[in-house]
Amino acid sequence: MFAAANCRFASTSASQGTCIFPCRCTNGCDTTTGDCLNDGQCQDGPPSGYRWSGPGCQTGNIAYHKKASESIGVEKWAIKYPAGKAVDGNTDSRIYKNSCAHPDNAEGQYAWWMVDLGETYRLSRVIIYNRDSQPERLNRFILRVGDSPDRATHRWCASHSGPVAAGATVNETCTAVGRYLSFKRDGGSDSHIATLCEVVVIGHRHISCDSCSSRCDEIIGCDACGPGKQQPDCTKACEPGTYGENCKEDCGHCKDILHCDVTTGHCTTGCETWYTTNMCKTHISAPHFVTSDKAGTADITSSSAVVTWPQATGITLGLESHYYYMVWFQVDGETWKSQIVNVESHQLSLGNLPFNTHYSVKVEPFRRHGDKHAGGTTTAVTTFKTKCTGRSTHIFTFSNLKCYIFGLSTMGNK
Repeated sequence: MFAAANCRFASTSASQGTCIFPCRCTNGCDTTTGDCLNDGQCQDGPPSGYRWSGPGCQTGNIAYHKKASESIGVEKWAIKYPAGKAVDGNTDSRIYKNSCAHPDNAEGQYAWWMVDLGETYRLSRVIIYNRDSQPERLNRFILRVGDSPDRATHRWCASHSGPVAAGATVNETCTAVGRYLSFKRDGGSDSHIATLCEVVVIGHRHISCDSCSSRCDEIIGCDACGPGKQQPDCTKACEPGTYGENCKEDCGHCKDILHCDVTTGHCTTGCETWYTTNMCKTHISAPHFVTSDKAGTADITSSSAVVTWPQATGITLGLESHYYYMVWFQVDGETWKSQIVNVESHQLSLGNLPFNTHYSVKVEPFRRHGDKHAGGTTTAVTTFKTKCTGRSTHIFTFSNLKCYIFGLSTMGNK
């Protein structure tokens, strides 16, 4: 089965697990609201100095360790100083410390750099750290935001037209919604080269409140969603294998997990073998007898006997129609024969039996589901012998002759 998102916020920062939001608190989070517990506060960084804030501590540097790319020109500085160095959390401005990205391009073409935030975010600010030498390589640039890696489709977000001092930072307001942030030089000396020692992008996940039926916050979303929809914004249907309010319930053992109704959890194409009910959560467990269980006999005559046995272990209450007993019996060591008995009965009357004959009996519990049948551990084998007939005309068989001569008509169980 698939796992449902069973929490809105992770309880600690160690692991997000299947929760919607990570915990950004120092001493643990409330899994419903994201509030910091145990006198904790929102975590700092990375990089240091950029503390997470807002509801659930979910506003902060959303570019850290995200996938980045950059232009590569003739000088191929980008190979030695890759794009990811600008989002590694290291703000050291000394390029020789291998802490900066260094995009370059052909002469006459602007250097560019881009980060994929992984999903759609609402951005508010972008802070860029300049290198400690040749600071002009950060002069004049444009920031754009888009929904695809095609930079030509990105929308203007901010621009900087003046110089940036060596080792300084430039802090630009960038109010936009998108998944990709791109940087491009826009003139000035050596505009085919740029150096970015760190790029900090402040923002939070972009959540629409249009589909919420409960209280909604644009940062952490809807407090609750109706059946079949998942947080944070109640626009997306449950993932396969989950259903119900906020998609917190796991589907049962559906024959096809893609046919688990996201609203009710009903398996519309049936259940896996040995599971039943509309939601396929009820198991038809395997029945069995324990070692000490043994079939008994009663009312033995010359031509009949009653076989009895205890209730088998493992029969699921309420699913008796999926079980039955198979009573096996053998006459004087010949081939075993069988007879089916309803599971609610614990005895079988055998009639028309030859007199003075040895029988072996055992009982096997079965479960069934559709055309599938499976037996469990049987009882121990019980043996008995039918009595001699009192007055038989068939006295010329060995058994009957023995009974007739020696008067063994009272012979019973072996």
